[in-house]
Amino acid sequence: MELLSAKATKGRETCHLSDKELVQLFRSIEAISRFSAHLDIGLRKALTWLRKAGVDVIEEVAKEWEDGSSIRKLSQIHGPMPQTISNWIKSTGRQVKSRNSNKKYDEERIKELCTEPWPTNKIAKNMGLS
Repeated sequence: MELLSAKATKGRETCHLSDKELVQLFRSIEAISRFSAHLDIGLRKALTWLRKAGVDVIEEVAKEWEDGSSIRKLSQIHGPMPQTISNWIKSTGRQVKSRNSNKKYDEERIKELCTEPWPTNKIAKNMGLS
């Protein structure tokens, strides 16, 4: 079987490939956007077909994120926009923090240093922020 020549008919509600063929095709392409484009179907339909074939793409993407891949990198690999990738991860019950939620400094230490008669630049250097 030549995997990359398998095509689904646009607009059809069912896939004419076996579950095994769908999974093989997806694994050979490795990106949901290219997989759906290859079959000439929408992303949602591709996700549904793969879920029925036993592949939960959203869960796989969430696991990749948990293993350290950034949302931006996952977007580049799989195709959907970063916000969609973030929504997928959240839909699996994982918590995605906003980009600015990771504090890069110790607020208490800054307050403590501000009581010193130091200029702002010296405080920033002391905190490793400049």
